Order: sequence, then structure tokens, then C-alpha cells
Amino acid sequence: MKPEFHDEYISPDIDPLSKPMVEHFDWNELARRLGEPTEEPADQDEIDRKVAIVMRTIMQFILQVDFNRDDAAISIGRRCVAFAWVLNPDLFAGSPSLTTLAKKLGCTPGSLASVSGATTRRFGIRNRGQSHAWNRRAA
Repeated sequence: MKPEFHDEYISPDIDPLSKPMVEHFDWNELARRLGEPTEEPADQDEIDRKVAIVMRTIMQFILQVDFNRDDAAISIGRRCVAFAWVLNPDLFAGSPSLTTLAKKLGCTPGSLASVSGATTRRFGIRNRGQSHAWNRRAA
């Protein structure tokens, strides 16, 4: 049986006057050279730019309605709710199903389902409440 390893063990045979046996290795440089993510701080301007692109894409999707229609505001609200539900049903009290949420909002389940399906197809996200959808294409 292999003996247990103790990190804090110091050998009594080490010369007390010698340098400490510690090697500092630049792990971030190795990861960078291998193309792996590093622990170096990210450029905040680059992060802000990427967040802005994501938010603009989401807003374009939500606002993709005909503004000349009388129910444009309702369509925008429906698209926003469906997007939020696909993102995470827990954003709504009680984590309701899409059908329950539609009934609470006073709209038909089909109207939210069509937008939730479009959200899944457009952004490649789905939640646990969509797992039973028989007609859902792969995200």
C-alpha cells in the first residue's frame, strides 16, 4: 500500500542554510502559448464591446415587429416574455410552464410558443420546459 503524501512535510535532511526549494513557474505564459485561456485580466473595453454586440442582437430580435400594426407594443412584450422564459423560466414567479405563463398574461399558448421556438432556433438556447416539444428542431 502506498504511504499517504503530506504537503507540509519538510525533510530533516535539508541543509537549513540552503535556499528554499520553490520554483516559480509562469503558468499563464504556458497557457497563452498553448492557446488556452489565462488568468490574466481581460481588456474591459473588449468585454464591453462584446456585451454591446450581444445586447444589440437580442434587442433586434425582440423589436423585429411591424411597427405599423396596432398591436406592435403587445408583440414586443410577447417577444420579450418568450425570450426571458426560454432563457430561464425561474425569472417568473413559480417557474411556470409556457402554457401557464400565457394564460396568466391573457394570450394564447401558441402565440408564446411560436416566439419561444424562434428564440431557440435563433440563439441556440433552450430550457427544461422545452424538452418535450415534439416538433422542435435541434437548437
